[in-house]
Formats: sequence, structure tokens, C-alpha cells
Amino acid sequence: SFTADDVLAVLSLRELSRRVELHLVGVPLGDAGLAKLLHAGALGEAVALTLRNTGITAAGVEMLAGSEQLANVVRLDLEDNDLGTAGVSALATSPHTAALRALSLVRTRLPPAAAATLATATLLGRLHRLDLSQNALDDLSVRALGAGAFLPELWLGLARNPLTPDLAAWAQRELAPRMRRLVM
Repeated sequence: SFTADDVLAVLSLRELSRRVELHLVGVPLGDAGLAKLLHAGALGEAVALTLRNTGITAAGVEMLAGSEQLANVVRLDLEDNDLGTAGVSALATSPHTAALRALSLVRTRLPPAAAATLATATLLGRLHRLDLSQNALDDLSVRALGAGAFLPELWLGLARNPLTPDLAAWAQRELAPRMRRLVM
């Protein structure tokens, strides 16, 4: 299995110096490995960043959110990491997410409070795609999201969250008409 040092060795190849996408899936970086990549400037000018199932936590996302290297990223995929509300809060308040338009937080162990954090964030109004599928969001948290500042172009994924049939009906009636697509 790859380590952060292995990833850095590959990224240092001259042929990869102008990379625009960086996809790491199943690479056990953890927060320490992510810190090493950020310290080395490994994101470069990447506009798409996937750190799926890499073992990062809220602390790692806080480092990422605080890094100027995030400023070019348009598409961020953090699927299958343990981020929780603190990780979402770090992204929601980051000064480096102005370019971000697509955010995947699938299976990131988000509790209902994470949706409330997103609902009040200016980040939400800039996103065109937000996938919160397979978390622990509940009816109240989805209603809080519904009160947020959605753009008509928003694609919102809420599949496989423990939502009631009443909430699903409400979402189809109230949310779906206000966005590009709602996936329940």
C-alpha cells in the first residue's frame, strides 16, 4: 500500500508537474500523510481533488481548509472518511473555498448538526453539487438545509440517510422544485 512519501515521489515526476486533478482512493494517508502532502505543496494547481477512503479526520480537513492550496479546487471528494461536524465546519468557514462547486461528503459520518452547519454557510450558496448520502442526517437537519440559500442549479444527494417518508414527501414537494436535482 502507498504512503504519503510514495505519493510525493510519484508527484515529483516532471511529467506530473502540471497536474490539474489529484485522485487518491484507498491510500492510507491519515492526517499526518495529508499534512506532509500539503507541506510539500502536492496539490499544485489541482482543480479536482479526491481523498476518498484515505483515513483523514476532521483534523485533516481543518488543515486542508486552512491551506491556500485549496483555493483552485472546484471539485472536492472526501468520501469514506470520518469528518463529522468539525470537518464540515472547517470547510464551511474556510476562506479558500471560493472556487468550490462540487462537494462529496458521502459516508463521512455526518451527524444532523453537520447539515445545520452547511445550511448557514455561504459555501452552500456557491455549490452546484452537494452529496450528503449515507450519513446520519435526520428530518430536522434536512429541513434546515431546505431553509438554506440554494442556487437553482444545485444537485443535492441525500440517499440512504435515516429520513422518514413524511420528510421524503416534503423534500419532493418543497425542495425539488427549487433545485436542479434532488436524490433521495
